[in-house]
Amino acid sequence: MKGQGELPLETMFERAKTRLEGRTKDCMTAIGGPEVGVAVTKARLQDLGDALAGRPGRRLPPEWVWRIAIIAPEELRAEVANALVNPLGYGIAPLKPLSVEERLARLEFRCAARFGQAGAELVEENKR
Repeated sequence: MKGQGELPLETMFERAKTRLEGRTKDCMTAIGGPEVGVAVTKARLQDLGDALAGRPGRRLPPEWVWRIAIIAPEELRAEVANALVNPLGYGIAPLKPLSVEERLARLEFRCAARFGQAGAELVEENKR
């Protein structure tokens, strides 16, 4: 069976999978690294690493992708979403701009995740 662009379906699947894994790795780096990825996915570090490395017998569950991507910067979230839907012939567009509260919550989380205890203290100091 041939798919989009006359590539075999299996080739399309592998390319999409590789792109999704790459974008998810980028998201994990942007949110503060593997430790934060483990915290949001509730996965073991070894399992998350194996899945992102594409090791045989390991898969990247969609819920891990979503949990990592949802706290990543907007442009990376868009890349993850496109990696999921582009092979189907679709593209994505933002549903709505983030509210001030949503942006602040994401900024607070990213600050605490990226800068550890110092970031968490900074977030708390600015809540007063």
